[in-house]
Amino acid sequence: MESGVSCISDEQSRWVVTGVCLNKVLTPILRKVVDAELQNWYDDLRKPPVEIDKQVLAKHEKTLPPSKISLQYKNINGNNMHTSTSAYDYAVKDSLSLARLLVQPFMAKFTGFDQTMDLSALLTILCESRPFVKSGAATHAKNVRLRVRNEWAHCNFSKWTNSMFNDAIQDMQLLVRNINLTAAVEKEICDDLQDWENKVSEVFVDGRYLNLIEESLSEFHRCIVTWKLEADTKINEMEDEIKHHVKELSEKIEHLLKREHDYKQKENYSVFSEKKGRNLFALSINQSIKNIQCKYITLYHKMR
Repeated sequence: MESGVSCISDEQSRWVVTGVCLNKVLTPILRKVVDAELQNWYDDLRKPPVEIDKQVLAKHEKTLPPSKISLQYKNINGNNMHTSTSAYDYAVKDSLSLARLLVQPFMAKFTGFDQTMDLSALLTILCESRPFVKSGAATHAKNVRLRVRNEWAHCNFSKWTNSMFNDAIQDMQLLVRNINLTAAVEKEICDDLQDWENKVSEVFVDGRYLNLIEESLSEFHRCIVTWKLEADTKINEMEDEIKHHVKELSEKIEHLLKREHDYKQKENYSVFSEKKGRNLFALSINQSIKNIQCKYITLYHKMR
C-alpha cells in the first residue's frame, strides 16, 4: 500500500479531493437550493405580466433579465422534434422546464433536481437565474465554474498547488455562504469542505475514502464528456461568427468593385474622390481580414 501511495503526488491528491468536494459535498446541496429557488421564481413568473405557463408563439419571453442568454425552448415540451420554431409549445409548465430553458441542449437531459442534474447544469442555472443574480450567488457560481470545476475537468495535475487548492475550497465555501441556507446547514457544508481540505494527505491511506474517490473519478469521466460538448458548442458559435466576417468581407469587396465600375461610367469623376473611396474601403477590408485572422487563431487554440 505504501509503495502505491508513494507514487501519488501531492498535486494529484489535491485534485482528487477537489473532485470529491465538488461532486459529493457541493453538488447535493446545490440541487436542493436550485429546486427550491426555481420553484419560487417559477411561481412568480406565472403571474401577470409574464404568465410564463400560458406563453404562445406570438407572445413569449426571449430572455429572462438580468440574464442575457437566449432561452432554449427546444429543450422543453418535446420541441426538439420540430424543425420549425413556429411549431414549438412555448408554455413553461413547471420549474424543471424553467431550468431547462437556461442551459444548452446537451445539458438539458436531467429529469429532476436529482442525480440526473450534474454540476455543470447546476452552475449554469445558478449563473443565469434571477434569484441567484440578485443575491450575488451567481458571481460566486461563475468563480466555481471557471476556477474550480473547469480547472478540475482539465485534469492538469501540475496546477494543483497548495495555493490553488486552498483557493478552490474558499471559492466553494463562498458560494455555499451565498445561497440562502440556514445557518446550521451552511456551517455543516463549510465544515465538511474544510475537513476535506485538512485530510488531503490521508485520502489514499484510509480505506474509508476509496469508494468516494472511485465515485468522484466516475464523475470526472462524465464531466469530460460535458466539457467536450461545451467546447464543441463554443467552437460552433465561433465558426458562425467567422462565417459572418467572411460574408461581410465578400460583400465589401463586391461593393468596392461595383463602386469602381460606377465611377468609371461617369465622365468627370474626381480622381481624388476615387482614391479617397479606395482608401476607406481598403481600411475597412483590412480590419475585416484582421478580425477573421483573430477568430481563426482563437478557434485553433480552442480546438487544441
